[in-house]
Amino acid sequence: MRTITIAISLGICGTAICAEMENADYKGWKDAVKCSNGAIALTVVPSIGKIMGFSLVNGENIIWNNKELEGLLLKDAAAKEPMFGWANFGGDRFWVVQQSDNAQLRGGKSWPPDEVFDGAPWACKADGSGALIMESRPSIEAGVKAWRKIELDSLSPMTVMRQKITAVDGVRKRPINMIQNVTTINRPDMVIAKLAKETCFKYSPLEKSPFPNGISPLTFPKESLSRFLTVKDGYVFLSQPEKGFTGKFYADVKDGWICAIYGDTAYFQLFKYEPESYYPDGGCSVEVYVSDYFELELISPAKTLRPGEEISFDVAWAVEKIGIQDSLETAKKCEEHAKKLLKKSRFR
Repeated sequence: MRTITIAISLGICGTAICAEMENADYKGWKDAVKCSNGAIALTVVPSIGKIMGFSLVNGENIIWNNKELEGLLLKDAAAKEPMFGWANFGGDRFWVVQQSDNAQLRGGKSWPPDEVFDGAPWACKADGSGALIMESRPSIEAGVKAWRKIELDSLSPMTVMRQKITAVDGVRKRPINMIQNVTTINRPDMVIAKLAKETCFKYSPLEKSPFPNGISPLTFPKESLSRFLTVKDGYVFLSQPEKGFTGKFYADVKDGWICAIYGDTAYFQLFKYEPESYYPDGGCSVEVYVSDYFELELISPAKTLRPGEEISFDVAWAVEKIGIQDSLETAKKCEEHAKKLLKKSRFR
């Protein structure tokens, strides 16, 4: 086991970055890299290209890990799911095209997603600034390669991820590209987001969803949403009503934050909304898949790239204790914390 401590005087938030990085065996993956700034801990598994752990130091892991696939690499993991051939490791990864464009790139198959970004190995190394750099190989199907820089703030329980995809040659018909962060988390008590005053948010029909035809906010009977979604004073609250229930929430969240609640702990995801840009899936910047685990999905603006062009999309994660309150007071407190965190994040 090897431990490296790196500190510099300039970094994210105008403060020092101080990260302790440890090479370790994580649930059978022997190439894992564990990072900590003394407040939070983050674990990357380069051999499957994912972030598999995030928590307060000595706290519970927020990221969902599929126990059936622990320690496996992509080929062996995919063989356990012969129906779809998709290795659902859990963890955090990102996709680079709209899900509806997968069939265009994958010979008519809409699923599984491109394995280059969802299960294949990524290169991983520490740089001189105390950050962790991850790079994918180029995807011939999607015509892009991906890059992530993970920076841990030395003064708060927050990490900022600088991300980009760069177009390369190889794809025959280039689709619209984007970065869609997909973070699989353990089932929270609830997920909270702030709805825009003028919103196009909608719901997607999924298996076992109470909305077989999809529902528009202008037409649905509000009482039909009560199984997994409520809206109070402009905040949306999502929860799983019963084991096995699935549904999906789509929204044009513009305030740049979404939050999952675990008891008295809040897990924040933060991003920058660009009002003049084109967003996929009808204008969505955030999507949430509700199931026995949840998926928090942050979506960048989308555009068609020419070789050499890129899309950048910074996101941040933070974990803070906020105390146990009623849902509306919790939402207000989350918004207050999120605004402070967004100021510190200094997104591009």
